[in-house]
Amino acid sequence: MNNRIKKLLEEGSFYHTIELGEKILPSLSEHEKIQTFGIMLDSCNNLLKYLDDPEHVEGLLAELDMSFDEAHSFYSRKKQWIQERIDSSSFGNQMKIAVEISGELYRYIYDSDSSYLRQNLEGYLKILDRIIEIRDCEIEIGKILNEYVADILRIRFLWEKQRQEDLTAAKTILEFYWKRLAPSIGYGDNITVSNSISLREKMASTALEFAIRSQDETFFEVASALMPEKITYNLAIQLARYHAITQNESRMLHFVTECFSFDRTFPFLSEPCFAPFVKTIKLHIMRLRKKDGNKE
Repeated sequence: MNNRIKKLLEEGSFYHTIELGEKILPSLSEHEKIQTFGIMLDSCNNLLKYLDDPEHVEGLLAELDMSFDEAHSFYSRKKQWIQERIDSSSFGNQMKIAVEISGELYRYIYDSDSSYLRQNLEGYLKILDRIIEIRDCEIEIGKILNEYVADILRIRFLWEKQRQEDLTAAKTILEFYWKRLAPSIGYGDNITVSNSISLREKMASTALEFAIRSQDETFFEVASALMPEKITYNLAIQLARYHAITQNESRMLHFVTECFSFDRTFPFLSEPCFAPFVKTIKLHIMRLRKKDGNKE
């Protein structure tokens, strides 16, 4: 993904995102322009929602230095202009499909006890399968998979009390992503979803968290298949946890070594899963520090 487009995704202000997007448009390829228009359209939609929100409207108008009528008219026209540019492009149809997919998946966000998702899992996967139709729209793919797959899995099945039927559903979803979607749309190394985290890392991390909680080898198999070539500190800690829980000392120490290259304080060692290995890990860390030429 173009670094300037990444900067747009990280911009915190809706109207700054729109302004910055307009500035970089002339230098972008056709595909990059559509990605940028998609970000700008989201910002317009969110800004218009804030204008209709009594809690936010006053502060927003002060920031924009506009009256309500001026702001609403200006950004409504801006939204229409952006939508027309998207519709007239070769990627316009894919963008429309992305909106349809998001709309169809929206109902699953407010499934408070996950029963709707479990009972309609086949329909949910059928909707996800349509993502293959928008394979050129990286940003939309990232948004859909982050919000309607990774976050749903975490909120509904991981952070709440786990039931076997929830784990079965989560396993089905993750295997579908691994075996069906990822080979067709790419593994998401270049798709940023939040806080500079790639889609690939988010999905691998999600599968790994399930593996740690459930100690089910299938989740670990999915996580391993989705693992980025270069693992992050967060993934290294999770892998060390998993191998500690499954009593694989050599693999645990391998990932403790990986953690050492990021952070030498090892704040996670107080976690219960590492308790049986504390002496071994401390000795291993001493050797690493000695090898690295660092002394306390």
